[in-house]
Amino acid sequence: QGLSFSGGEKNDIEVTGIDDEDQVFIPGRRSAQELSFQIAYSPSDTVHAAMRTAYEANAVTGVAMTIVSTDTGAASRAFSGYVKQFTETFDRDGFLAADVVIKLTTPITLTP
Repeated sequence: QGLSFSGGEKNDIEVTGIDDEDQVFIPGRRSAQELSFQIAYSPSDTVHAAMRTAYEANAVTGVAMTIVSTDTGAASRAFSGYVKQFTETFDRDGFLAADVVIKLTTPITLTP
């Protein structure tokens, strides 16, 4: 029900010389990214069960996903990460869902 990547910002490293009138910066390392999404949770779904098991075990695992955009078609993304959050939610109509956050431990490999 929607995906949201966050993080990945590069920190600033100041390299201002003593004679510089303005501060000078170069890009540093990227922060780790996170992927957040909500699923219509089904405990009998093998992928859902694997995510929950990985969460409980603090396991870093490989993730491969294909995201289909109406503008650009399908593109696959591959990375490793661990399930940082797996929280069940129920809406007022009794539908079971889960909010999931995956913390990436490697960069994303994109295959258009």
